[in-house]
Amino acid sequence: KDSRAYNLIYVFETMIPFSVGWPATVCFVLGMVFCFKKGILPQEKTLLLGFVAFVFIFCLSNARYTHYVAPMLPAICFFAAFGLVRILNKVPRLPALLLGLLIAGHQAAYALAFNGLFSRPNPRELAGEWVLENAAPNDSVGMVRSYFWTPGVFRRADPPLKVLKAGDDTSEYFEDLEKLDTLAPKPAFFILSENEIRSVETLSLYHHKDYRKTLDDFLSDYGPPRSFALEPELAGIRFWT
Repeated sequence: KDSRAYNLIYVFETMIPFSVGWPATVCFVLGMVFCFKKGILPQEKTLLLGFVAFVFIFCLSNARYTHYVAPMLPAICFFAAFGLVRILNKVPRLPALLLGLLIAGHQAAYALAFNGLFSRPNPRELAGEWVLENAAPNDSVGMVRSYFWTPGVFRRADPPLKVLKAGDDTSEYFEDLEKLDTLAPKPAFFILSENEIRSVETLSLYHHKDYRKTLDDFLSDYGPPRSFALEPELAGIRFWT
């Protein structure tokens, strides 16, 4: 899964389903198949070539960020709509109506669940509040480096607790990981983002060094992690985990 060839699978396995949901993804794939079967028009060919071009560029990249799918959305939406219409035209009217309502309802719920994330407190701010509530006045907070995922209260020029960082704005992340043992005394709390954990896996691959073990060894003295991750959910139903 660390190869560029896997990126092609990742586009259809994760990126598109995460962006538009599985029903729309299935309709998109079927829409492309239907277009080829009926004979593809020049306008459709232009959309499809644009989609293929972005997929090709993505496959050459080392990064796997789902927002990279944004340039593909026009083609995805067009072919998904075309596929859905063709499916509904091939089944009796009542099942077609029920299927259309089911897919529309799912898409609406999926969108509302994700939009709800933006109305809830940011996880990094929740983490900062929790640390302040549970820390003693003389406790310190550690991190690999300060970045946009760091709770804002600990990025201030005058943080309420002492902040210990392994790296700075000029160092590389793998260098910061190697300097974790220099944090002394060991911080009472340590802040780590999911993005940093994923980066550890990538760095281990490219530098041929087990940075995950480096991180795990440093964190071994701490208790179970407290997660503040938000999940898209609606009425108690999670849509993507």
